[in-house]
Amino acid sequence: MRHRGGLGEFVNSWTEERDCRYRDVAIPHRVKDNFLCSEIFLESLSPFRHCFKQVSSEPFYHMCIVEVDERSPVNTICDVSMYYIDQCSYKNVPVTLPKMCYSGSF
Repeated sequence: MRHRGGLGEFVNSWTEERDCRYRDVAIPHRVKDNFLCSEIFLESLSPFRHCFKQVSSEPFYHMCIVEVDERSPVNTICDVSMYYIDQCSYKNVPVTLPKMCYSGSF
């Protein structure tokens, strides 16, 4: 079965009440910044790799991609990294801040 109207009309046809308010909460896709988040929080060569088994990096990765700011992505990535380092230190796993955080732009 095909809907004859446009995509917007089709989506709105699923709304229970026509005057129902909704907002678009889609996260803008930032490939470069998401790659940096992935590189730090998921990759096997991450500076945090020694802590991955003690502290799951997955929530920090998601925090990174959601919170990354296109005007200053390094600041956000470094802030989340520092929080991850704190969690690792509670587990007595020493890890270092990613090199990009020492560049002076942080």
